Amino acid sequence: MSIPLINLFNYENKKKTYLNHPKYNFKLNQNLNFLEPNLQQFPILNIFNKMDKNKPYNFIKFNCSNEFAVNLFKENRIKFIDIHKIINWGLSLSLNCSINNIDNIIVYQNKFMKLLEYKYEY
Repeated sequence: MSIPLINLFNYENKKKTYLNHPKYNFKLNQNLNFLEPNLQQFPILNIFNKMDKNKPYNFIKFNCSNEFAVNLFKENRIKFIDIHKIINWGLSLSLNCSINNIDNIIVYQNKFMKLLEYKYEY
């Protein structure tokens, strides 16, 4: 999370990046205030919070569904407000595939993306 925050604080000087920017010292800046997110405004966060995190494939399904939905949005095939619906739908899909190592994760991800493309009705 430090990279996005440094980019935010350094927005006006776009030439500097995280790689050549000194580390931001959060202890020196006591003016940062973080609020609880509004789950009505951020339904994807709500979906993630309710997701069963004891099943590792749910993280892959969540990520793939999000990527799939964002691509549909970028292609003007869905509205921005529909992204969370696609993610929720993607989490409901089943794919039998064991996940024991990184190779299994890549296979699962590729198969799940194909499943999303096959099952989604345009």
